[in-house]
Amino acid sequence: MTSKSRSSYLVILAVFVIGLSITIMLQALLMSAKAAEERYDFESQVANLTLFMTDTLNKIENQFNLLITMSEVSDAFNNDNYLARFSQLSFEDSSAPLAFAIFGIDDDTGIYRLRHMSGKYAAFKNKTEVSKDIENALFAVIYGELKQVNSRKTNNFFLDLASTGKISCLSREVFEKGGKRKMLMSCFQLNDILDEIIGRSSYGWLEAFLYLGDKKSGYQMIYGYSSEDASPLVDPSSASLGDKYIFLPWVISFADDDLSLLFYFQGHIREGNKFRFIPSVLGLFLTLSICAYLVSLKRRNTQISMKVEEKTKAYQALNLDLEKEIDKKESLFEQLNTSSKELKALTNSVNGVIWEADPNTMKYIYISDQVENILGYKSSEYMSGKLRLGGQKVPQGATEIATLMKNKFEGPDDFTIEYQGYRKDKELIWQRNIISKIFQNNKLVKVRGVIFDITQEKKREEQRVLMEGQLKLAQKMEAIGQLAAGIAHEINTPSQFVGDNLNFIADSTKEFTQYQQALENIIVKLNLDELNQQLKQLKEKFDIEFLEEETPMAIEQSIDGVSRISKIVSAMKDFSHPGSDDKQKIDINRAIESTTIVARNEWKYIADLQFDFEADLAPLNCFAGEINQVILNMIVNACHAIQDMTQGKEKGKIVISTAQEHDNIIIKITDNGVGMDEKTRQRVFDPFFTTKEVGQGTGQGLSLAYAVIVDQHEGEISVESTLGRGTTFIIKLPV
Repeated sequence: MTSKSRSSYLVILAVFVIGLSITIMLQALLMSAKAAEERYDFESQVANLTLFMTDTLNKIENQFNLLITMSEVSDAFNNDNYLARFSQLSFEDSSAPLAFAIFGIDDDTGIYRLRHMSGKYAAFKNKTEVSKDIENALFAVIYGELKQVNSRKTNNFFLDLASTGKISCLSREVFEKGGKRKMLMSCFQLNDILDEIIGRSSYGWLEAFLYLGDKKSGYQMIYGYSSEDASPLVDPSSASLGDKYIFLPWVISFADDDLSLLFYFQGHIREGNKFRFIPSVLGLFLTLSICAYLVSLKRRNTQISMKVEEKTKAYQALNLDLEKEIDKKESLFEQLNTSSKELKALTNSVNGVIWEADPNTMKYIYISDQVENILGYKSSEYMSGKLRLGGQKVPQGATEIATLMKNKFEGPDDFTIEYQGYRKDKELIWQRNIISKIFQNNKLVKVRGVIFDITQEKKREEQRVLMEGQLKLAQKMEAIGQLAAGIAHEINTPSQFVGDNLNFIADSTKEFTQYQQALENIIVKLNLDELNQQLKQLKEKFDIEFLEEETPMAIEQSIDGVSRISKIVSAMKDFSHPGSDDKQKIDINRAIESTTIVARNEWKYIADLQFDFEADLAPLNCFAGEINQVILNMIVNACHAIQDMTQGKEKGKIVISTAQEHDNIIIKITDNGVGMDEKTRQRVFDPFFTTKEVGQGTGQGLSLAYAVIVDQHEGEISVESTLGRGTTFIIKLPV
């Protein structure tokens, strides 16, 4: 086989291997996107189910509280039969109680006795057994747990009965006409209520669990659901479920209990054949493969966007339904002060300001009390009309918040805006306002939203940008270092043999001069006048005296120049030596000298540079490349400060000193430049802060120096400066 043929086979093999590798990589990315889509769909369905469960349980509790209120305010409902009938009517649109019971105080014994019971338990075949089971359980609650709680508020108890399974009972003590006490209880079958809600999931294999308690006291499972009955339910709260579960602690408040939810999805991602693209990819170029992947990825993003839009519309439709329900029963809910307080507590528990306003007048209709924690104002200041929507003060030159909002009011879409605004205490913070619109007859009638304080998030983003800039700078410096090291190596070799040749020429010139003088002496001694006269004429013709005087000087200067080239090359190699991942011990005095030689073009026309080094310093364990870069930045900054002070009319002065104090090396860089005022001195190490004109400075040099000294080397860096007199930077590094 010829070398040319072998080379062709190698090219074909290389193309095949590259195509196969790209195909496998793209398939893995597609599977990852599918897994993310499955997870997103699971989270969306969990959010819907949680919302439906919360709404249903709150509706049951509100109806029970309404029943209690009606029994207290209306004499007609003191009758047990009327209360039972009203109970049945109250719960028709949610879930009728399994049992509605009334207990009254016995005049003889002074204890509660069962006076009335009705409800769905009558539908059981063994009605007597079920009734007895419920009656015994309720008696146990009244004479057990209710003694430990306030019976004048709505209490909830979860019971597990042999006849009916797990039930939830709401109870509350009320007063009859004449001052007698009685206890009203409504019990519901959890499975009947919650199975219907969770059954709305589109998943073929979903488990859901409802818990009472907390992490400290332990979670008690009070309800379990499985979309398949292949095996009995097992409490998974302590098991490892991988990443296909969602646990929501204390997500539902029901009467006096905070309930937690756990959802577990055991479905499997439809992976398909991992290698289904191999036959087609083998015949395509790399560009066509990438295009196919991008088209597939865009299609999946479009599908996800459509799903998000559908979920958003569903949420909006649900919100509209809830508003209509509230409008229908507004007169009834006004009597339920407890519900109002609980709603207020819920909104205040959100780590954001919930608000609602009129878009025409920009007056607030509602705002949660969290506004005092986030913006410093009391909610009453907003509700009084003193403060309007979007009226918060912004930095000078920034667009008014109200203008930002009004520009977005046009059109049907909800929107989110981010802006800087001042708190009441004049602190400037970043805020994110998520705003939704409410329309009636295609007219915008309300806007509502949630305000979050995202100042820390913005700071983290600025830090991320700074770190990316520092990484790019480090990569650039590494590339420059490698280039400089290569150039230094290339220059060093010819300069070395040029220096050797010059030394040889210098020695040879001395010997030739000695030979010439000896020859002249011989001619003089021989008294060869004619030859001596010719020799003088030749010396005058070729200006030998000038050459004898100037040639040694020229050779000496050339040798000195080559020596300086060698020093510069050595300094470049020391300065630009690529940094390693580990620290190394260096002579800091030599490192500083090398850095000043490299930076000589920056300072030689602007300032005189002096060293005040302490001899016999201990070796410094550090990242040499980073320390060299810090010293270089300090020298360049000192030159700029001196140039701003002198305007190029005279030279300034830069002094670099080193000293050792115990286990620390102290480096000081002092200049007699323009100096800094107190405000500038306090911000000099902030990222992106600069006093230079736009385009002349990035504001990253000193912040990078701070990161290198403090973060990487656990050292200290400080500055002393007087406006108009100069600046001293002090670096303290542990040995």
